[in-house]
Amino acid sequence: MKQRSKTLKFYLSDGTEVLFTSGQTILEALLENNIEINSVCGAMGTCGTCRVFIERGQELFPERNELELERAKDLNFVANERQSCQITAIPEITIRIPV
Repeated sequence: MKQRSKTLKFYLSDGTEVLFTSGQTILEALLENNIEINSVCGAMGTCGTCRVFIERGQELFPERNELELERAKDLNFVANERQSCQITAIPEITIRIPV
């Protein structure tokens, strides 16, 4: 198994640093940092409960994949609302987890 090399970080809207390694999804990073977030479907992208709002760095993410696009339409997501299990973490972004 290839070992992930560099530890990176992004932020929650309250300033909390979230450490992650290259290739992790935002959901994986949040869970590894013991940050509470819903994830009913086990990161399969079918429920939409792990949604987050990208408050800084939205332009750095690729367009939604087909699965995420379908769920976003079903749940009326706004442009910066993304499924954390479907997007790879990016350094220096800021996200908000809805309550």
